[in-house]
Amino acid sequence: MVSKFTEKQSVFSVNPFVEVIKERGIKDKDIFLTLALSISTIQDEGFRELILNWVTSYPEISGIYLMINFNEVSKQICDYNKLICYFSFIKELRGADLKIICGYTGLEELMLCCMDIDIITMGAFENIRKFDIDKFLDNEGTKRGPAPRIYFPKLMNSIRFVTANTIREDKPELWEKIYTPTKYSEKIFDDYVNQRIVPHFTKKEQYMHYFILVSEQIKSLLSLPVPDRINDLKQKIKDANNYYHELDANEILWFDRNCTGDHLPTWFRATKWIQDNY
Repeated sequence: MVSKFTEKQSVFSVNPFVEVIKERGIKDKDIFLTLALSISTIQDEGFRELILNWVTSYPEISGIYLMINFNEVSKQICDYNKLICYFSFIKELRGADLKIICGYTGLEELMLCCMDIDIITMGAFENIRKFDIDKFLDNEGTKRGPAPRIYFPKLMNSIRFVTANTIREDKPELWEKIYTPTKYSEKIFDDYVNQRIVPHFTKKEQYMHYFILVSEQIKSLLSLPVPDRINDLKQKIKDANNYYHELDANEILWFDRNCTGDHLPTWFRATKWIQDNY
């Protein structure tokens, strides 16, 4: 975080924007301030208080579009303290009567559904499921594309296609327990069975499959009162953990940590924090 962050933001962006709002007499629309922050900054309670005082000093600002760089190597957030600082910051912003848009969210959006948030934006493609400043920097180096993955709502995770297909072929009864089909995932497996076409990260099917199923999970949670959402999510996390134990007992080996359920104990604990603090 640069020194005099709020002062520089005020001078170069917020003040000029607010002046235009005043000049045009805009009063019937919600005005959101975009906050792109690193997790290390909001882990500092003093900085969170500074940001809160700064934002609330503008009566024209009605809400925050919040983007956080969690600086996580894993695809799912596995650090409990990071999640709790994020949730605490959101609670503090809501306590100041500010509307909240949480942007660039991954599967942690399922926990956000249990909080008092106005809008959640999610990415279908992997590179927009988390906020990272590197996306805005010029980089002439060659980057390897992500391994193709299939999303499993019952596992609350995406696993590599090659592992998913191994389970499908070798453990059909277990496959029936964990697999949730869409027309897009069915096409992926049909193409592989009939033509030996392995999905590529540039193809849309795996992302459409993810987007549809996560959207359904969110709709299901939002259809419930908040206390029931929390209990429902806790049960689904426990169910996912049990499925992972069953997969391990069936000697399914994972290519990388991102395929495992390592995040689930942290998410269960974090969901309990939401339950105790909302």
